[in-house]
Order: sequence, then C-alpha cells, then structure tokens
Amino acid sequence: EPTENLTVDYGFDDSSMEYGNHFYQVIEGPRAVSGRQEDATPLRGQTPSNTEVWGHNLTLSWALSDSMTLKSITAYRDLDSDINMNFIDAFTQDRTMNQDQLSQELQLIGEADGGRVNYVVGLFYIEEDADETLASLFAGGALVDSWFVHAESESTAGYAQVDWTPPVLDDRLKLTFGVRYTDDTREATKTYVNPGFTPAVTGLVIPGKLDFDSLDPMVNVAYEISDNINAYVKYSTGYRAGGFNAQSTPAYFAPGYDQEEVEAWEVGVKSDFLDGRARLNIALFDNEYTDLQVDQARTPPVFVDTLNAGEAGIKGLEVEAVAVLMPGLTFNVFYSYLDAEYDSFIDGGVELASVRHVPNSPDWQVGAGLEYAFPHMDFGNFILNIDYRAQDDFYAGPIENTLSPDYQVWNARLQLADIPVSHGAMRVALWGKNLDDEEYRLSTTNLGVISAQFGAPRSTGIDVIYEF
Repeated sequence: EPTENLTVDYGFDDSSMEYGNHFYQVIEGPRAVSGRQEDATPLRGQTPSNTEVWGHNLTLSWALSDSMTLKSITAYRDLDSDINMNFIDAFTQDRTMNQDQLSQELQLIGEADGGRVNYVVGLFYIEEDADETLASLFAGGALVDSWFVHAESESTAGYAQVDWTPPVLDDRLKLTFGVRYTDDTREATKTYVNPGFTPAVTGLVIPGKLDFDSLDPMVNVAYEISDNINAYVKYSTGYRAGGFNAQSTPAYFAPGYDQEEVEAWEVGVKSDFLDGRARLNIALFDNEYTDLQVDQARTPPVFVDTLNAGEAGIKGLEVEAVAVLMPGLTFNVFYSYLDAEYDSFIDGGVELASVRHVPNSPDWQVGAGLEYAFPHMDFGNFILNIDYRAQDDFYAGPIENTLSPDYQVWNARLQLADIPVSHGAMRVALWGKNLDDEEYRLSTTNLGVISAQFGAPRSTGIDVIYEF
C-alpha cells in the first residue's frame, strides 16, 4: 500500500467523438467548385465519422533514497473508429479501425556528486494490435475496392541520459550525454477482399514481417553566458521504424519500407530579461535524412505506396518570444523558416529529386497571441485568449500538383476557470475558430482532377469541463 516513500497515481479516460469527415472537392477544370464547397450528396460519404478512445494508466514512484527514485509507468489504450470520406463526389471510402496497445516503462532517476550529476536510466516496451478495413465505392457502389489488414507490432528500448555540471567556469557549463537502443518488429497481413480494380487478386493474402533496430546517441553542451542567457549546441541521431502501408499496391505491400534515419544539429540561445517579464529563444537546426519515408499516391488513387525515397536536408530557424506587457496581459509570438529539399528521390529506379518537393514544409510560419487574465472574482477567473497563425504555401505531397496556397487564421477563447464546486474543478469556455472565415486548404492532390481538402469554416462552441 502507498507509504511516504511510495506514491500511486491511477488515471482512466474515455472519450467519444462525432465529427465531420474528410472531404475533397474539385478545384480545377469544368467541375471546379468556386471557394469552399459547403454541401454534398448525403448518400456519398457525408454521414458523420466517430471515434471512441479509452484507456488506463498507472504510475508508481518509489523513493529508494533521498537521491534515487524508481518509477513504473503502465498504460493500456483502446481505439475504435469509423471514418467516412468523400473524394470529389466521385468515390467514397469507409474506413474502420480497431486498435489496442499496452506499454510498460521503468525509470531509475537520481543524482550524484552533490547534485553535479543527474541521470535517468530506463527500459520501454510497447505492443500494438490492429485491424483495419477500407472499402472504396465508385458510382454509388457499382464498383467496390475493399481490403482488410491485420497488423501487430512490438518495440523494445533501453536508454540512459546523464547531465553533468563540471566544477569549472563557475558551474556555468553543463554537459549532457544520452543514448537509446531500439528494437522493433512489424508484422502485417493484407487480404484483398473485393479488389474491384485488380479482380485477378481477389482473395489474395499477403503476409509480411520486418525487424529493425537502431542505436542513437545524443550530446548537448550548454553554457550560461549570464544568469539570464543560456547558449547550447546539440548533436543527435534518430530513427523511425519501417513497416507496411495498408493502402499499398500488391507489389509494394509485402516488401514494406525500410527504417528512416536522421542526423541532427541544433544551436541556440535561451534568454530571460526585463526581470523575468520577457523571454526570447532562438534556434538554428540542420537535419539530414537518409532512407526518407515518403507516401506516393498511385493510379487509381485508392493505392498509396510508402517509399524510402532517398535523402533530404531540412534546415531552418525558429524564434519564440513571450512578454508580460502589464499585470495579467501576456503577449507571445513565434516565427519559423524552413529550407527543405531532396538530395535524392528514387521511385521505380528513376532519380526524381529535381522534380519532387518535401511535403508539409512551408518556407515560413508565423503566429502571435494575447492572453489576459482578468482580476479574480468570487465565482471564478476569466481568461481571454486571442491567437493568429499564418503560413506560406506548401506541398501536401511530393509532386508539383499538390501545391497549396498560403493562409492565415484567427481564433479566440474566453474561459471561466476555477469555478467553485464542492469537489474537483470546473471550467466553462466559449470559443471561436477561423473567425474571419478564411477559405484555406489543408491538402491538395490529384484524384484524376486537381482536388483539395479545405479547412473548417468559421465555427463557435462552448466547452463545459469538470475534473474530479
């Protein structure tokens, strides 16, 4: 049972969501819709989608001594979803997914040498099991293309990180060393239930199994230039496991795709000034990817293959600033610049780097926000948030015709928090999103004609949240 040396935290969450589906509309040619399409035939995929997610989490923390803690984190999650999608009113897709996962993590956290050394050593394990079905219906169901995939995965990792403040330079230097070893297994079996476009493979069952591993180090050197300014240089490598794309063509499913690796450098400055009322953070980064995983739409567009296209470089700048303008009023702003390009992009043995684009990499993004906390009232605390975000045009996919234009969005939220209740905590919020009703694209693609998915129109709502 819990003691002063042992704490037990348990949580359970359950959420059920009903929401609008994915909808693509024609934006070029004689069938193009001007602006954002507001309605479509109800029989063609416009019924709401729904998702239910629930889970348990248990955290045990055992203080072995004044300088050492053992922590166990156990979690289980279950997801069930039914998603309806409409693609230019030409075909619809119904996707169902049932997925569950169990994870376990152990951490040993401590300090040594009078606090000059802080460390964490850990083990992590997660297993996932999923079933997915997708049915694509053309001409109201005259042609159907459907498949079923069962997938399982396991991931095991061990990691360690040490922060050391050596007794030099007035203790302003901090060195951080970390390492992580990861071992992943991916298994998947795809059954072509009713492949309307390739009837010759009806009933075909394609199994696949892949194993991956990676050893990734991290080194960070930080130096306090003054009590309010900290500069750092960081080097690390990372990896993303390969696997199987459920929407792959028969030729690409079984081989799957390989792991992606990145080598990353970052240099930056973090600073506080004006007696802690303002903060400015600046970072420059350079990430070099090999075996980059890229989704490539095929013909017909119900097929999407994931390729290890080759190599890419993504470098850029990030600036963040926060300032307290007056009691209760806070201003924040951010800016980012990206320079992303392929050094190599191979598809079908052909080098295509000169005509391919790194997806979702706008040259710039900018945002700003204001938060005002009103003076305290007996029935709660009012907080007003207003935020603005804009970004440059971007490619939703690697090919030229996926270019989406720049856009900007305004949002606002007025919250009454800390409402007095007998048990727990309660808050109520009134919010508005896309206040100027901007018509902007989330994605652009080629579905036989150039098509796009638009962002939501102006929307308002109210949240009532009770925590206990």
